[in-house]
Amino acid sequence: MAPTLVACGALDIPFIVETKHLLAERLPNGYHRLRSGMAHLPQLEDPTVVAELIVHAIDAN
Repeated sequence: MAPTLVACGALDIPFIVETKHLLAERLPNGYHRLRSGMAHLPQLEDPTVVAELIVHAIDAN
């Protein structure tokens, strides 16, 4: 099964951060990336960083 990236911003609601971390733990080959300085919509807050995360995830597989 392909690895699954679960990412979120460190400034998001704590419940959401915890839920995404648990999701990554429970997915086969799931992994979690917490981005500092971002909240609920990191793709709008810093699209370059999110694009780099995606490219890195694709390149790693």
